[in-house]
Amino acid sequence: MGAAPKIPSIDKLTQSKRRKLTLAPTQLGIIVAVADHEPEVQAGPWLSIATGVRPDATFAFNPVAQ
Repeated sequence: MGAAPKIPSIDKLTQSKRRKLTLAPTQLGIIVAVADHEPEVQAGPWLSIATGVRPDATFAFNPVAQ
């Protein structure tokens, strides 16, 4: 088995700034609990938590079109 391919880095000028906001486990729990009561909203928080993707990418995600 060969080595994994090298993925090129993103140019520093096009990278977005790091976020300073972090959520405590209780805050994440509240978000998940609220989303679980709204089936059409449920995928967004789970996708963000699982992948660390930014909110704009989460909102643009359409699982039906994938």
